[in-house]
Amino acid sequence: MIFLSPNTYDHLKSILRQNDEVIEIHSLGTVYESINHHPDIFLFCGDEKIYISAEQYQCIKDHISSSLPIEVLENQLGHRYPYTVSFNGVMLGKYFIHNLNYTASAILEDMKKKKKILIHVRQGYTRCSALPIDDSSLITSDAGIAKAVVPHGIDVCLIRPGFVSLPGQLYGFIGGTAGRVKDTIYFIGDISKHPDYEKIKSFIYAKGLHIAYVPDRPLMDVGSILTFSQANKS
Repeated sequence: MIFLSPNTYDHLKSILRQNDEVIEIHSLGTVYESINHHPDIFLFCGDEKIYISAEQYQCIKDHISSSLPIEVLENQLGHRYPYTVSFNGVMLGKYFIHNLNYTASAILEDMKKKKKILIHVRQGYTRCSALPIDDSSLITSDAGIAKAVVPHGIDVCLIRPGFVSLPGQLYGFIGGTAGRVKDTIYFIGDISKHPDYEKIKSFIYAKGLHIAYVPDRPLMDVGSILTFSQANKS
């Protein structure tokens, strides 16, 4: 199962539909306009279940298989930070990374029950800011996230901030431009135009993974490509 923003380039939507079932989330006024179509604002894919805001669930429930394990969470979102980041944590293998003060309580309690190693960071928009590569590595432009996770043995590719489009904001973030599907990191736009592309490419290739992107289109932060598999791989 792949969750996408409706603003994802059509070419990439078509490619991803060849890999798995794709669900486009709905733009909602629950949060401010720049992020009102971002999957990582409205849902979080854990090891064994999908956590989703009640507002978004009402919009997409008819497109979700009844066999999928879903927990619907009420009253998690609002127009102002930090009421926009309840679902925006990063699960990285045995780790859960977020500003733990703002994580939806149901998600945080389940992460504790599953004995995840909890890593607190100041950045509430953690999934926007960090692109998971495998169970122990990520790419980010946020030096605070990098500083917090490296002592836990997580391999970090630290890149320059900016160079990502996010309408209504000065710039977007690398985590919101991409996601992993099987053995490929898919980027929403032309990652090869990023000034740190060679560094990013080398990091991903070193993990035995591939890169796919939409050439000659702006690299866009549209709230990540989120995946969920009932085989406990996300």
